[in-house]
Amino acid sequence: MEAMRCQLAEFTSPKEMLRFILKLEPKTQLTVILLLWLWWDERNKFREEGRRRSALEVAYVTAALADRVQTKGTQTPLSDFRQCLKWDKPQ
Repeated sequence: MEAMRCQLAEFTSPKEMLRFILKLEPKTQLTVILLLWLWWDERNKFREEGRRRSALEVAYVTAALADRVQTKGTQTPLSDFRQCLKWDKPQ
């Protein structure tokens, strides 16, 4: 992740950074996007609440979320019995 951070830090505009991220392989792309989102969220929490997590914690949460999102996408859909196709008004 540190090497990726260094590459992203070199970009001078958001458009260049976005083009670079979109060219990455899907797994790395997801991890980078989640990391940027968590990094921004961490900044806001520190600014407004004074709470701060360590870089190691943010990296761990990023990896865990990326793994969870990827495994959710490969799960089979619910059976017909569990799916609610239409809402019906209660009696």
